[in-house]
Amino acid sequence: RVPDQPPAPRGVLRAVAARYGLSHCPSRDCGARQGQPGGGRRGARTATSRRGAMAQQPAIEHSSLGMTLKRVDRVYRPNESVEGTVTINAKTGWSHSGIVLRAEGGVFLQQTSRGLGLLDAMANSTRTVTLLQEEVEIAPAGRVPEGKTEIPFEFVLSGSSGQPLMETYHGVYVNVFFLLSVECERGSFKKALKKEIEFIVEVPSPTQAPASSVESFEFTQALSKDGAQRANSDRLPRFKISGKLHRSVCPINLPFTGEIVVEESEAPIKSIELQLVRVETVKTEAQENSEATEIQNIQIADGDPARGIAIPIYIVFPRLFACPVLVTPSFSVEFDLNILVVTEDRTFTENFSICPYRSS
Repeated sequence: RVPDQPPAPRGVLRAVAARYGLSHCPSRDCGARQGQPGGGRRGARTATSRRGAMAQQPAIEHSSLGMTLKRVDRVYRPNESVEGTVTINAKTGWSHSGIVLRAEGGVFLQQTSRGLGLLDAMANSTRTVTLLQEEVEIAPAGRVPEGKTEIPFEFVLSGSSGQPLMETYHGVYVNVFFLLSVECERGSFKKALKKEIEFIVEVPSPTQAPASSVESFEFTQALSKDGAQRANSDRLPRFKISGKLHRSVCPINLPFTGEIVVEESEAPIKSIELQLVRVETVKTEAQENSEATEIQNIQIADGDPARGIAIPIYIVFPRLFACPVLVTPSFSVEFDLNILVVTEDRTFTENFSICPYRSS
């Protein structure tokens, strides 16, 4: 037989009831007997349903303007339809002078100051080449009701004034960007509502890239892969490294692959690294300046690797920071791959030109 448990003190029951938002009463119907309309479990259910209704209808604290595109990845190609929705959350109804949607795109060029005087660097530091400039009124002047209002929009992506579009690219001295913005003017005494988002443009290469064969290479302490003699090679520790690149002309949506083999090395190797480099050239009437900057660095060997073992090369081109090779009268963007072999006291570097492209 289980012994009888003493009843819980009333103070404990009151604390538990207060924690869960209930009114404590020793009996189920005491509220009704005492004349309290909210007594018992019925009153608790009523209070809970009221709290759920209030949670389902959140109040709008302030008016805002939002914009979403139909495609989650926001990636488009020329002559495709860009569809989306402009959302207005109005705390109270207010009048406006029209809602305008703008699509803008261009190339932002920044001239490096290397080799320029102070005045030339200040005068020719930045310039922009316009690729896309469209504006459309998606809602005429009127009044926005209180609550949530959605306005759909759609336009065809094409260059302005016959200007061809270029692939989105974020570099150091060259930036290709495409922006979509919406603005709603609410009069002189209210702040205008604005929203801006970036969308990505992918442009297939104009011509089909030629098939690229496997490129084999070999370099030593005395000769580079091109056969050039290294300085003071007689003082360098002896080594021999070979490998191959599966294709130097590579689709940008596929990984860049290959392998490298350490045939022999007198000095222990600390690491082998792959360095993806962009070479940006900005051209002016007076001159053109090229700058090489690192995009990413991947370590494929940490410590002294075993001799004669193939080490795989695998690089994924990062979106936005890499693009198909661009060559125009105003600028160019090209890419290199550096293989770095690091020893205790020096680093050996071999450079390879690669040509990413986008297939149609």
